[in-house]
Amino acid sequence: MSAGRSAARTTALPPRRLSGLLNTALIAGLIAGLLATALQASLVWPLIAQAETFEDAAPAAGAGHDHATTAHDEPSPLLRAALGVLTNVAIAVGYALLIAAAMVLAGRRLDWRVGLVWGIAAYVSVVLAPAIGLPPVPPGVETGALAGRQLWWIATALCTAGALAMMLLSRGKARLLWAALGLALIVLPQLIGAPGGPPQGATPAELRRHFAWMVLLTTLPPFLASGALLGGLLAPRRVP
Repeated sequence: MSAGRSAARTTALPPRRLSGLLNTALIAGLIAGLLATALQASLVWPLIAQAETFEDAAPAAGAGHDHATTAHDEPSPLLRAALGVLTNVAIAVGYALLIAAAMVLAGRRLDWRVGLVWGIAAYVSVVLAPAIGLPPVPPGVETGALAGRQLWWIATALCTAGALAMMLLSRGKARLLWAALGLALIVLPQLIGAPGGPPQGATPAELRRHFAWMVLLTTLPPFLASGALLGGLLAPRRVP
């Protein structure tokens, strides 16, 4: 019983500490979301605009009247930019909360350098590993049923995150065994393969490749910033 109570005291956070973690995650997520928006506006949004021209041109050849009608339904550039900012900030705050929770569970000493490692791990888990089977695609490109792709993405992100925890947080004599299990867990969803066929659509293959690389490139700095901020802001305290 005493061991159970000790564990409960170790894992439970006092309300003030929990509030501090939430505020830290909100700050880190806000900054990361704004950084993501700035990078996307300069490197990704122009590619989306190019892809939309190909997407609009395809139906326009056979149904020119309908294309002229739906063109008026597009949101204004200002509204699209505002929605982009809100979306990026909301996503970044969500990821920052997850990273902060992982830091708490890991119970390791934190600083901004350690936070960078956490940011890289999060990027690999939710962006890079899923992109191996499901690379980012611009508007107008179809790659299969949405439900199947979402399920594979979630499974790949969870497997990769769990594998990195096994490989980086394990200690003692069983460390090599945990590392081997983690490596197998990373490879497993890639061996199963993402559902769906090759990308199809009017967007040229070169634009698709460029878009995928730009998405991967612009997503990394926000994760690094979020991890470094979380680690730096929590540095004076030892996470329980």
